[in-house]
Amino acid sequence: MEKFERQCQSCGMPLEGGMQAGTESDDSKSLMYCQYCYKDGVFTNPDMTLDEMKNVLDETIGKQGLKGKMFAWLGKKQLPSLKRWKQ
Repeated sequence: MEKFERQCQSCGMPLEGGMQAGTESDDSKSLMYCQYCYKDGVFTNPDMTLDEMKNVLDETIGKQGLKGKMFAWLGKKQLPSLKRWKQ
């Protein structure tokens, strides 16, 4: 069984067992990125900035009530430590 990162290294989405994994250029599952951030070996939005990704979290999970707002807040706090955004 392949070892997946616990979460997408771009948006933070859980990648438990590779269920939400993106794809590499050879059509294998990405071990580090989700299907929304990464497809065919490239980022789906290669010019996205860290601030834009924070807005994506607000616009998606952040709109799912109080619990969603909490998860969006936590997600935005961890984004800078993910591989894609790490300086």
